[in-house]
Amino acid sequence: MSQIYAQSGEIHAKVPLIHPYHPSDKALNCLTVHLGDQLEILPKDLQEIVEKNQKLRIYLVIQRTPDIDGRNNKKAPLLLRPHYYFDPDAPTSGEYSKSLNMKPAIFNFTNNVKINDPKLEEEETLKATIHNTKNSYGQVVLSPNNMDLVNLSHELVENNEGIGFWTYFKNEKDNNQVITLHWMATDRQADHLLKKADELYKKHNLQFKHLVTYLTEDDIYKDTGLATQLLKMFEKENP
Repeated sequence: MSQIYAQSGEIHAKVPLIHPYHPSDKALNCLTVHLGDQLEILPKDLQEIVEKNQKLRIYLVIQRTPDIDGRNNKKAPLLLRPHYYFDPDAPTSGEYSKSLNMKPAIFNFTNNVKINDPKLEEEETLKATIHNTKNSYGQVVLSPNNMDLVNLSHELVENNEGIGFWTYFKNEKDNNQVITLHWMATDRQADHLLKKADELYKKHNLQFKHLVTYLTEDDIYKDTGLATQLLKMFEKENP
């Protein structure tokens, strides 16, 4: 599942992403790494929320932070968009619709990013629809336009040298769970890593241990919250 995604359209990451309702190509430009399914490597708060004996996948996603609507080129809120994971083969053309009942949560390790959705205060489960219509501009979108993130923008990411947090989603229909370590990279970090990642992918298939070694030694990443978080996980996996 480790891969580099450099464009939108027919090629997109099959993991939870963060972008405006209508993403730009840059918003879908990311690096993903499958971190396995070992609960022991996760922070304690995340371990406690996971439902045991149910499907679970854990991913790392490093992506840019373009808070620009891909349709009208105007500034737009950044949203949690988990539908790429829950419906990875949804068609990008033609009429399509699929319902999704989600239980979301967010855990910070750098800044205080929050999900701004009043419905979460009233109930744990959010209802949404994955769809593609003539008005979705050739993209699979998730409606309604919800789960926008407070304290996250391109400007904040640049000023903070990157922002990191974990998200948890559970599909209530089949108990499918996904945990994602999100690193919202600065433009400099993203450009640097995507160039290096292609080499890492070809040499090591982006294995976790090689990524940790690279990020903790690289001049641009070694002092970031991402490098610290991955090193903690690696130490738990290899005591």
